[in-house]
Amino acid sequence: MLSDDVDFRQLVNRVPGEASFIILSDSCHSGGLNEKEKEQIGPSSPAATDTTAKRHSHLHSDVRSHSKFISYESILQHLASVTNIEALDVGTDHLAAHFGEDASAKFRLSASELHQVGRLHPDAGILLSGCQANETSADMPGSDGGESYGAFSNAVETVFKEHSGPLTNRQVVTMARKLLKEQVGINYFNTQNELHGCIHDVRAIHTVLISRFGFDSSHIQVLTDEPNSAVKPTGSNIKAALSRMIDQAEAGDVLFFHFSGHGTRVPAPNNVGQDEAIVPVDFNLITGIDFRMLVNSVQREASFTILSDSCHSGGLIDKEKEQIGPHTTPERNNLLQPRAKFIPHESILQHLASVTNIDALDVGTHLVTRFGADASAKFRLSARKLQRVGRLRPDAGILLSGCQANETSADLPGTYGGGAYGAFSNAVETVFKRHPRPVTNRQVVTMARRLPKEQGVGQNPCLYCSDENADAHFLRQP
Repeated sequence: MLSDDVDFRQLVNRVPGEASFIILSDSCHSGGLNEKEKEQIGPSSPAATDTTAKRHSHLHSDVRSHSKFISYESILQHLASVTNIEALDVGTDHLAAHFGEDASAKFRLSASELHQVGRLHPDAGILLSGCQANETSADMPGSDGGESYGAFSNAVETVFKEHSGPLTNRQVVTMARKLLKEQVGINYFNTQNELHGCIHDVRAIHTVLISRFGFDSSHIQVLTDEPNSAVKPTGSNIKAALSRMIDQAEAGDVLFFHFSGHGTRVPAPNNVGQDEAIVPVDFNLITGIDFRMLVNSVQREASFTILSDSCHSGGLIDKEKEQIGPHTTPERNNLLQPRAKFIPHESILQHLASVTNIDALDVGTHLVTRFGADASAKFRLSARKLQRVGRLRPDAGILLSGCQANETSADLPGTYGGGAYGAFSNAVETVFKRHPRPVTNRQVVTMARRLPKEQGVGQNPCLYCSDENADAHFLRQP
């Protein structure tokens, strides 16, 4: 039998004065389930924008979750099989006929009676909904043989496990909103550019996110080029996942992107200098311009942390302020350069030419020909439009790069039979192991700079972000 917002409003109206009625609904379209209740956190609250209502509740395309949603048509079909009534209206014809006085008031009362169902006790009802009214809630598969669970119920449970003291209703919902994360590890199997430790890096940082920061593994999207990977880390898939993550985010949310793989440099406009880029498995480059545009799309008061363990990753967010780097913290680089996570521009060009069969000397022509609208904005937009890509969100982007823009990042062989790993990812992992208390972004990079030198590796990790975010805790850990 269906119960709707009118029923809950009637129940809330019956609550005695100074009492409260809390509803925690882990179901699809549960936002606004208590009719006429004031929205505090949701699509229309001041923290949200017009894009909020268009967001999707399922961020992770590689997680086989199920939606807690039964369509109107399915409800109608089921009721028709029970009532044997041939009618297209769920309420009056089926529910009222089958359940009588037990049917929802929405289908029994007249329009004038429904209009009188008002907010007699505006402070009595408290609704914590698993999603917005236009979204669905997820039923998640258990990991490692565990039982399935509801994403929102699990999030609320996690909030209470992580915070022993009293919490306000606003704090519970704010913290239950997922920290949105994506990880990409590419080993470039069976190619001349093969690396060996990138997928290991992703798994190691994945473990840190769960054990150190207490996040659910099902809330982390992982893209690798392993043969059995359902979603490959192509340029299009990486950017689509990042865009969904940003569209999903709201004010106060924390976004995290970890990349371990090759980086490269491509000629800047008019061949003045070079621009940094990461190399997806299909060589559809993602440049600093793309990351700048993504950062500019992040909600105000949210943050977007990028941990890039790739060559020439310093400055990967175009125009982001340097906090630790060659101009603020100069370091001499006289150390060894082991296997580098770097594919030179010439090799990128050669690979793309073999795919497009075009006789052209610039990477952009090949990328736009091959990938069309999925190619980097750097190669699609006019010089005038690129110039307008400014720092609209100066406090949103936080880049922790494995090296300076003119350096390479190392892919190191494992010791004592261990697997290969990226020097920077390993350094960050080590920082968190050695320091259990919250550390700032500045502290993470400062401490992560020491380990490569101890290993004899010539790379200097950098930090690019606003002054405020430099001294904020990594991933805003409380």
